[in-house]
Amino acid sequence: MTTAIVAHTKARAEQLAHDLGIEDAIILSSRNAATLEGLRAERWLVDAAVPISDAALQVIFGTALKMPNGGAIVRYVNSVAPHGYPGR
Repeated sequence: MTTAIVAHTKARAEQLAHDLGIEDAIILSSRNAATLEGLRAERWLVDAAVPISDAALQVIFGTALKMPNGGAIVRYVNSVAPHGYPGR
């Protein structure tokens, strides 16, 4: 399953991927909606800690609908693991 992680910065998206134990994720910044255009992922994780522009959300939903299974999971993640949890 291809996972795209979107946060305000690529560094934050990389941290979420690490905290969640997701390897080989597509790491994206929400700052430029054009960078999201044309990507294909079965699962999208969007960081709830930062504002995501309407343009970026439209691109995410639009590309998710183009998946062969008819859609993708869009989740908003904020805090992913308590302190002391492995990977934190």
